[in-house]
Amino acid sequence: MELRAFIQQYPNGFHLATASTAALFGLTMTPTFVPVVGTLAALLLYAPVLRRHPYAYTALLWFSISMCSSIGRLVPALSALSTAGPSVAVLLGMSTVASAIAILAIFADVFISSRTGLAQAVLFPAIWTSLWTAISHLPFNMGRLTSWTPSMSASGTQAYQWMAPWTGPAGIDWVTAAWAVVISQKRRNLVHGRHGGRRNPDNGDSQKKLTFSSTLGSSSFLTALTIPSFVLPTSPLPVVPSDTVSSFRVGCILPSKTSPDLHDYITESRALNSQGSGTKLLLWPESAVSFRNASEKEGAFKSIMEVLEHNHNAYWGVSFEEKFISDSGTSTIRNGIALFSHEGFQVDYYKRFLVPIAESFRLTPGSSPPPIFTIPLSKPDDISKSKWKADRLLDVTADICLDFAMPSPFRDLESKPGLILAPARTWDRAIGNRMWEEVKQRAIEVGSLALWCDGGMGGVSGVAGGGYNDFYQVGAGSWSRPIGIQHPFHSTPTFYARVGDASVVAISWFLVFGPIAFTILAARFHLRARKPFVSPSLGSFQFITSHDLPIRLDDSPRCSSNKPLVTPTTSRVTFIGSFLHRLRRLRSFAAKYFRRHHSHNKHRSLLVENVGSLKVEEPNIHLPPRLYHFVNTYELGASVSSFFFEDQSTPSTPTSSAPPSPSWLSRNIEETTPTQTSEETPDPAPPSSSSSPPDDSLQQPNAVTSSKPHSSHSKENSSTHRSLSSDPHSIYKADPRPTAKPPLTTSSNTNRPSTHVYPDFEPDTLPLPHELWSIINSANMDFTGKQAAEVVDFGGEVDYTNYRWFQDAPPKQPPPQQAVGTPYVPLPGVIEQNEAFEFALSAAPNVLYARYKQYGQLGVLAWCSEFGELIDNLKDLGFKGNMFVATRTQALRTCEELLRLTKDSLDLKMQIIVMYLSSQVARLRRFLDGDKIWDDYPEPQFPDYKKYSHLAGEYS
Repeated sequence: MELRAFIQQYPNGFHLATASTAALFGLTMTPTFVPVVGTLAALLLYAPVLRRHPYAYTALLWFSISMCSSIGRLVPALSALSTAGPSVAVLLGMSTVASAIAILAIFADVFISSRTGLAQAVLFPAIWTSLWTAISHLPFNMGRLTSWTPSMSASGTQAYQWMAPWTGPAGIDWVTAAWAVVISQKRRNLVHGRHGGRRNPDNGDSQKKLTFSSTLGSSSFLTALTIPSFVLPTSPLPVVPSDTVSSFRVGCILPSKTSPDLHDYITESRALNSQGSGTKLLLWPESAVSFRNASEKEGAFKSIMEVLEHNHNAYWGVSFEEKFISDSGTSTIRNGIALFSHEGFQVDYYKRFLVPIAESFRLTPGSSPPPIFTIPLSKPDDISKSKWKADRLLDVTADICLDFAMPSPFRDLESKPGLILAPARTWDRAIGNRMWEEVKQRAIEVGSLALWCDGGMGGVSGVAGGGYNDFYQVGAGSWSRPIGIQHPFHSTPTFYARVGDASVVAISWFLVFGPIAFTILAARFHLRARKPFVSPSLGSFQFITSHDLPIRLDDSPRCSSNKPLVTPTTSRVTFIGSFLHRLRRLRSFAAKYFRRHHSHNKHRSLLVENVGSLKVEEPNIHLPPRLYHFVNTYELGASVSSFFFEDQSTPSTPTSSAPPSPSWLSRNIEETTPTQTSEETPDPAPPSSSSSPPDDSLQQPNAVTSSKPHSSHSKENSSTHRSLSSDPHSIYKADPRPTAKPPLTTSSNTNRPSTHVYPDFEPDTLPLPHELWSIINSANMDFTGKQAAEVVDFGGEVDYTNYRWFQDAPPKQPPPQQAVGTPYVPLPGVIEQNEAFEFALSAAPNVLYARYKQYGQLGVLAWCSEFGELIDNLKDLGFKGNMFVATRTQALRTCEELLRLTKDSLDLKMQIIVMYLSSQVARLRRFLDGDKIWDDYPEPQFPDYKKYSHLAGEYS
């Protein structure tokens, strides 16, 4: 069976086996780089499949990873405590927590990337680094001993060892996670098929390109990070003193006896003092001697000082356990180290971090940070004074065993130490090797040397850091060796020693969100600038400026704010909503982290140079609020009224159904400038029985009916409504073509346009057949012509003598009161949308001319397609009821300028392009003013076929 088919048929079994096997070989006591990367890559591949069965298989994966990671640590854990049961329980608990953290990081990456589109190449390393950094700083933990961070000596990690003084272990975590993402993306096609498990295979090619680009960029960046390891020196300094190197001897006192006492350690130390010349610094292992009380401690220290009294070049680091009385008055034990010289006792330090259970119940941790003690280096006997001119000093500090597993144990030091005393006593060789790696990691991070002296069974000891990567000895046996340090010694702390892990976490998240913020800000500043852009590929094409344009923009477009003229997708999207919408549509680093929306002005960057009309000088005087002549689509009745909206009003109401003819709406509104009047304009009179409302009112069942009170005038409206409803012919025989108003001209009318809306002219009775309506009307018709209120005529004539006809005029009815309502004011988004359309329409002729000059006739053809998109979006603006009259006026003016430009300045030989351009202009005009007939279109110049009729016989 093919491997891919097997994986797709048994996905859970394959991924569980792969992840468990990788965890078995990688998550040992000392994790290695390649297996850890393989484990994470297997989990990343399994995560999309695991989401379909989030409970059962997640628990199974958690259990398998925990068990496999515990197997490699089982042997040293059995001897950690006095009994094996609690040791195994603690080991399983630690492995379970570490596996849960890893699975949580995988699921968080899949959850966030699938919903936001953030690139996995930077998202997962940020999550992975942040989680392990946070766990290592929690109290009551084992520091980095329980993490999945590969050791520095592992193959693959040594290439990134130079990063330790800058990033610490968090940088190694980031590199490990980044390589896991690269491998998982490379293997995704094999595991999930061609489309990588996506439900939409139509987007497979584009997504594959983005993934390939992201993977290539990540792998290239990670490979580039290994270059400094080939350039920077990695070997230790020479041990021969010179002008730039100071030399001295260090040693570890490990007596061969099974249970050495104070006398044995003093004897071994005195023997090493006699070897060689110069400064000698000797270290005793952790808990070398024990003191049951203060007097016993003082006696031991006195014996040590008597030995060193006559040896001016010797320094001893004595590790001990002592029983003391705490501040609370209880007797307890603490683990410490004291430094002695010929001058006596110098400094001491007590272990701050204790091994859980094994030490935490028996010992009391210290609270003071490690101190720094400066010792002078003496000249060796075989070195001349010319090579050892000035006084040379060495700063020494100390930490004990588990302190080195914690992040940044020397962050409280004001200067960088030259040598770190590191006594230890481990219970297993695997534990000793892991602690050796931790000591070496801490020494590289602070840029110092560490003297590691492990007194445990099979423990390792040696000098770590500064180019020393391998331990010097395994097991018991005292030793000493010369080492060299830089002269003069630079005591400035490294970047990681000053800042810590926070810088790595901040940079990792900046790689996630930094490009997004930069792209958004760059796009906004680019739109504000509106600078022309000319591609370098134009060659010798003519560069068009505003002086070369045949059509000038005499009137600068109006701008109500300093915001960029961007056409939003909707008029009710705020900045936060737009940003969150973009954040949800982000894709990958290669796709600039977000998917661009469909733009109506894609080639804004190709606008001609020197668009000076965009600069609007804002006066200092307070201008009256701007009024917008607005095309309202949901207050349409028998006629259309014009509305004015101020800029400080409430938001708009929901839009009703679109009218059947937007062009009729826009061209029947006059472009007038309203003036304030003291008297109110009465409502227009109801339509007479001879006229009927247009069919538009019948085609808008959702049209908004005014709810304003009509006072006494409402009765007249209702009676008129009933009279109209009584005759179905007056309702259903309306003229489908409303009378068009004159063209857009400036009117001198001083009355405020009416905002009154008549109720819908709908029949009050049920819809009946036409014949039944005729019978009902004939039965109710009065053929005498008399009023129903007169006296009944029984046959005699009525005497009209002395009756005064047409003498008294009927009383004049007072004009009805105008219903005052809250005017509709467009949102700022609607205003910006119309301004953007005005700008695009005013610049359209110049853009067309520039395209013609740059690309010839094909540039005109391409511009026509873009202009068609602009027309579609302009129609959508009108259907939504958000079009201003100024926008419509500019659109009609643009149509005239485009046709005039085509006739006068564009030499178009391809008549199909002329016809295509004319059709686009005609389409826009039909939308804006469909009833008007236009005769300014260019006539196609096709050749006369009669001139070529004589050639017909040659090809017959």
